[in-house]
Amino acid sequence: MAFSEKRKEDSYNSNQVALIQYSAGTTGIPKRIEVTHRSLYLNSLQFVNAFDVNSDTNIVSCLHPYHDMGFLSGVIAPVFSGIQTTLMEPLIFIKKPFNWLKEISNLKGRGKVISGGPNFAFEMCCHKIKDEQLSELDLRHWKIAFNGGDSVKQETLERFTNKFTVCGFSPKAFVPVYGLTEAAPLVSDGSFGRGVTARNFIKSLFRNHIAVETPLEKDCVKLISYGKVLNNYQVMIIDPKSGHKLEDGAVGEILIADSGLALNFYDNLEFSREHFYNGIKFLKTGDLGFIKSDELFITGRLKDLIVLNGAIHYPHFIEHSVSYSHPALRKGCCAAFTIIKENKEVLVVVQEVSRDAINKVSVEELLEKNSQ
Repeated sequence: MAFSEKRKEDSYNSNQVALIQYSAGTTGIPKRIEVTHRSLYLNSLQFVNAFDVNSDTNIVSCLHPYHDMGFLSGVIAPVFSGIQTTLMEPLIFIKKPFNWLKEISNLKGRGKVISGGPNFAFEMCCHKIKDEQLSELDLRHWKIAFNGGDSVKQETLERFTNKFTVCGFSPKAFVPVYGLTEAAPLVSDGSFGRGVTARNFIKSLFRNHIAVETPLEKDCVKLISYGKVLNNYQVMIIDPKSGHKLEDGAVGEILIADSGLALNFYDNLEFSREHFYNGIKFLKTGDLGFIKSDELFITGRLKDLIVLNGAIHYPHFIEHSVSYSHPALRKGCCAAFTIIKENKEVLVVVQEVSRDAINKVSVEELLEKNSQ
């Protein structure tokens, strides 16, 4: 890989703090993370190597630059590698997702394009881009469409592929990625050029945190592999209650580490200690998942788990089932949680209804659809 200036790795070995970055805070109060020069260097290098970045590569980003995914893929990695990058204001994408794909299309003939975002970005394209607009898009050069920062859903990838294949988009471009602010942020990714790997697991065993594969499509949970853990990191799965290390195929909390992580929470030493395992720099991520055949699978967030009558439920599975139970419901606009009512924990589901369907569908009909 030829770039204009040769870089020396030893100049990036410093564990001095490069910047303070806030965690997303989606499940709690945002935390200030000390990100080191070494971490930024290694993650940029991983990004370049994982996606085969060269002088003919273009990046298009519609992600917030202060979010970890947008920061690495839209700012740090491009500056590190010196490649052409297009930054789009996120609000422009939210208002009109077509703008994102049109910007990618406009780079036809200039090399390959790397661009991606959370699962809902691909979902919005499926629902908000009109069929008559497809003739304006050429996506054959979009070689890497990374998907992360949220649960990657097989159904979304299938809908996106079905809709945009006519524009030249290939499902082999999809690359699931897993990372977090504390790792700055790339920990694992699928192999680009191969598409995603989805596997079926027995639903009854999965509810007991055991992942056993099944060839059957019925009574199963379909999960997407996030690929092998990148060379710079170690991943361990532990029982969140006992703290014991779990064997492959057992669902537990994901811990990550690398030899030079040198991670701390700024001005909060006690909080930092709580998030490391047995005094070793294994960061307790709060994410749930398991390892199967050396591949990482993400199942949800520890704090988000819903327990009803002794049974464990993942809220995103409930939200997805509700959103797609009726055409009048807005896809991806659902929240499932519990409240205490009469000293008992009960499930609450909040779901948006499409504006043009508010007066055309009854609450009774919607409840009947989701009564099972």
